[in-house]
Amino acid sequence: PEQLDVNIPIVSYASPEVSRMIANTKGLFVVFSKYMDESTFTSDRFTLFVNGVETGYNLSLVDSDKSGTADTAPNYTRTVKLTYDGMAESDVVELMVDNRVESYAGVAMENRFESGRMTVSAPTVAAIPKANVPAGEVEKNTAVFITAPTDGTVVRYTVDGTDPTEESPVMVDAIIVSEDVTVKAIATGAFVEPSAVLAVRYTIPAETSAPDRPTASVNGEPVKDGDTVSPFPAPRKAPRSSTR
Repeated sequence: PEQLDVNIPIVSYASPEVSRMIANTKGLFVVFSKYMDESTFTSDRFTLFVNGVETGYNLSLVDSDKSGTADTAPNYTRTVKLTYDGMAESDVVELMVDNRVESYAGVAMENRFESGRMTVSAPTVAAIPKANVPAGEVEKNTAVFITAPTDGTVVRYTVDGTDPTEESPVMVDAIIVSEDVTVKAIATGAFVEPSAVLAVRYTIPAETSAPDRPTASVNGEPVKDGDTVSPFPAPRKAPRSSTR
């Protein structure tokens, strides 16, 4: 039968849940098991206690993404961040998430999430990125890709010799090394501090020029392409006799 190239969306109707929560001085990060309908993240769906006192918070969407190209397409997110005034290390926090929050498929959580008591800590530092090609001399047009070992982080890089920042481009495709270049990269993420800088220098070997073309001569005369030559010397012409 004829094969049709058709994209059929796969929707999961399983109930979402909170799969992970991180509490550090960058914020309280709640990671859901599925992308969630942002419109269900109203202020009454999250309740925060800090050091035993119910506290107001600011909520931001870490990885918000539009579900389609239309202006009316809904936005979904999987990770939310809560911050509050005076956040400090050693604060003891408790967070409740109401089970009325819904996944992108319109399915609510089965149960309310309760974090229990968590102590706010300093954020960890992301591990330094790794390059698939060691620094040094490489063949022209070698593909170099750099990865971030720490979960939830991306690689940001530069090729102009400056150190990358959290505003530098994210590495998506390999860098094609066509000339001498220094690639610098860091790993960054929402709930970690940026890693140390990885710097790898790549050089391209100098191209060698073709050797001079050899020349030939026969009997002292230069030979050009297409000439027919004989290994024997041309016979001398007899001198003309003259009579007086």
